[in-house]
Amino acid sequence: RFLTVRGAIKGKAKVPKFTGLAAPFSATQTLRCPAAGIVVFTAALGDMVEKGQVLAEIIDPLADPESALAGQIIAADAGRFFAHANQRLAWPGEVVGKLQCKKPLPDRKGKLLYD
Repeated sequence: RFLTVRGAIKGKAKVPKFTGLAAPFSATQTLRCPAAGIVVFTAALGDMVEKGQVLAEIIDPLADPESALAGQIIAADAGRFFAHANQRLAWPGEVVGKLQCKKPLPDRKGKLLYD
């Protein structure tokens, strides 16, 4: 399909409809782990999520079962959950995923492509 659209191969290619969110980098929430532990995602890749929705829970494998929940990762705004790390063991501050929000987030400044 790509080569046909570019004209490298003759023929007609059907270009799929864009279904993503078109927004600036400042609308991308970088999901950081709040505590060390095992990351359990509660949202699937591609899900549209609401503001305040829990995207992941951090479980402390060394804690008692009653107090094993070490933290949660919450959506800052409504948007599409589009990326997560494949490594489930995380430390505090580690980037474990990304959420593309519908509008820019006030705390997103600086080198937005890298974090």
